This record gives sequence, C-alpha cells and structure tokens, in this order.
Amino acid sequence: MITNADRLRASKVGKSLEDYFLDNLDEWETALSAISQAQSYTISNGQSSSRTLTRANLKEVETQVNRWTEKIENLLDSSTVSPKFRTIFTRRLHA
Repeated sequence: MITNADRLRASKVGKSLEDYFLDNLDEWETALSAISQAQSYTISNGQSSSRTLTRANLKEVETQVNRWTEKIENLLDSSTVSPKFRTIFTRRLHA
C-alpha cells in the first residue's frame, strides 16, 4: 500500500515515488546479498543515521525486500489504466 508518508519521504529527497521505492529496494537487496554471505552490512538513510544488519537480522531484511517489492508492484498497478469502453445504442426517429 502506498501511503502519504511514502509520498512525503520521496518528496523530501527530491525523487519520484518510483525512484524512491527502487532505491530502497536496491539497498535492501544489497544488504540481503551481503548478509547471505555471513557478513554484516550497514544501511545509511542519508540523514546522518545508519543501521548495521547482521545474519541475525536476515528475516527483517527479507521482509523489507518483500515490502518494497510490493510497493513497486502497487505503484505500477495503479499507474496502469485500462481503457474504458462504452457502447451507445441509438434508434432512428421516424418523421
């Protein structure tokens, strides 16, 4: 689900929702790759704050990858507008 908080965070960093979501997904996928090799990984949120994730946090990283993937899918689904068709029946009026 795309929230107003998502829109606010994206606008604060000057990105479109799609770019914001893709950047977050990329960060979490990189963390997943590093952790799966028994390493720790540090994610910076760009606001002088960071988190170090270790193998013990693997479930959290997988959850975040799924969360951002779902947000991207929701964004793509909402931007796809199917065409609307309308059938109009007319009748001839006799004079």
